[in-house]
Amino acid sequence: MIGFRQNKATEGKMPFVSLVVLVRESANWFDCLIDSVNNQSNSDFEVLFIRDHAMVETWSKAKKCARDNSRFRCIETGNVDVSLRKNIAIDVASGVYISFLYSDDVLQPDFVQTLMNEGASKPDVILFNVLKYNARTGVIRPANAVKEGGITYRRAFSKHDPLENIFKVCKPELHYMVFNKKFIVSEGIGFLSDEHPNDPALIYLSLCFAARIAITKHSILKVKSGAIPGVDSTNSVPSSLIIGTFEHVITCIKDRKIYARLSKPLSNIAISKCAYYLDSAEGAVDRFELCKRLAQSECFPDKILSMPLSEYADADQYWKVKGCIYACAFRNEIERLNKPADLHVLKETDWHIEPPKISIIVPVFNSEKWIDECLSSIVRQTLSAIEIIVVDDGSTDGTLQN
Repeated sequence: MIGFRQNKATEGKMPFVSLVVLVRESANWFDCLIDSVNNQSNSDFEVLFIRDHAMVETWSKAKKCARDNSRFRCIETGNVDVSLRKNIAIDVASGVYISFLYSDDVLQPDFVQTLMNEGASKPDVILFNVLKYNARTGVIRPANAVKEGGITYRRAFSKHDPLENIFKVCKPELHYMVFNKKFIVSEGIGFLSDEHPNDPALIYLSLCFAARIAITKHSILKVKSGAIPGVDSTNSVPSSLIIGTFEHVITCIKDRKIYARLSKPLSNIAISKCAYYLDSAEGAVDRFELCKRLAQSECFPDKILSMPLSEYADADQYWKVKGCIYACAFRNEIERLNKPADLHVLKETDWHIEPPKISIIVPVFNSEKWIDECLSSIVRQTLSAIEIIVVDDGSTDGTLQN
């Protein structure tokens, strides 16, 4: 299994791609990864194993690979966070491109060759498709990350239409991307947060700064999905971290003086991500924590949510996020004053004893004919612990005043 076929023609020169593998506690899956690496049709690569809480058995296999073949290297970083481990890997990698993998991934035989084909135009980033293998059911299916392949973007985002951007044709995730090392080093892009293993800051900043992006529809990687109880560890990611990511990204692009060009597409992406996390939050507590983080953010209320409504791709997602910010700010004000002071409340409730169980957010526009019926139906509810938040959505006919 370890007897990799050396390619004499490529010895002594910089390999095309460095495969950075975070080695975790997955000894059985690790064998499949090594087999897939050894079976590549093109050997112009190196492999960097980064120990990331790997069991002794798995790490011993990695060290054996390094002993048997000079293309394999093992890196132990000690007790540091995962983002620093990956940043160290970027520093020591000698490949033209860098791919970040996990020890339970499996490369298709043409993984390296496909990347080389796409790298002929010297793009800063290459995106590709993957297959997902469900460890519980055994089902293999396309991830459908890339909708349109065989194209090269000179810019990730359209300058004129914020909706015509790279997210129209693909779903960028760290697993589906390969980065030009010279590009990310020169731009100062790296991994930011230990708490977010796939660190979207690297993804968004590379797309913002890249001058050329290649996209292929080929499924050249198989990734495992579906944790096996008792075998795989879970690594839940706090949804509020996505807010910190966009704060960091916006700060970086403002420093580069390119915020005006990127504000619209990034705002739409941020709204979409936050709406997703609000929908998928596990329980009211997690959802409220995300709302609080949104309300406290320096960039969401003042920047991401400040565009005219017509410039957002999905008005429902916009109002979901904005309404949650208003609701959270309203609740904080109630708790601070212990009364609904300086706020127009449509129905008094005993909030000093019990906070509202339900927040009803009503965006109002030119619909004076219906607003009375809408609000009356809410006020007539049998549940008393309700707060009603009326949000102005460009009303010009007196609806908001009513």
